[in-house]
Amino acid sequence: MNQAYVREIFPDLHIISGQQFMPFKASIRDEAGKVINAIGVVTFPLLMSFSLPVFLYTIVLEKE
Repeated sequence: MNQAYVREIFPDLHIISGQQFMPFKASIRDEAGKVINAIGVVTFPLLMSFSLPVFLYTIVLEKE
């Protein structure tokens, strides 16, 4: 639709549509950072939840 409209207004204009892929360079440092972040997202809350009973036990002992 847009191409037909532009051709009607500008008859000597040719529109070529396509796709161009951006160059991709794999970086070991970037990929390692992504893996470390993914592991941290899982392990940090898990370790914090494991330490929660210890904190609660300490709080209860101090309150007594």
